[in-house]
Amino acid sequence: MLLDYVLGSTRAIGYFQTVAGHCQLTLMIAEVVDLDRAAPGWTGDVGVVGSLLPRAALDPSNAVAMVCGPEVMMRFVLADLQRLGLPEAATWISMERNMHCAVGLCGHCQLGPAFVCRDGPVFRADAVGWMLGIKEV
Repeated sequence: MLLDYVLGSTRAIGYFQTVAGHCQLTLMIAEVVDLDRAAPGWTGDVGVVGSLLPRAALDPSNAVAMVCGPEVMMRFVLADLQRLGLPEAATWISMERNMHCAVGLCGHCQLGPAFVCRDGPVFRADAVGWMLGIKEV
């Protein structure tokens, strides 16, 4: 099994580099402090994580993507994955934010008809991905 791990970070993560060395794992890291500037000493890619996706070994007919991070980043990564031919049904997103009571009573984590704490926190993108573009969500 081939696993491409595409990581966007505000700092280089040595731990992930070590893990990649011990597994069948292709690790691609895009470090960004600002949109176009990395921390001193970083020699890898700089920019948004979606910029690395075209280099991943992605066969849309036999691939699954799991995306977590800030919702604005997930919105752009979903669009990048769709441009590469990966259907939303093969993409899973983590909505682990905005939970309060953790049992679906307070409504704080409601995402359309779903409650993140009760129905998630991981959802298929075709079920909730469209909501990432709604500012109030």
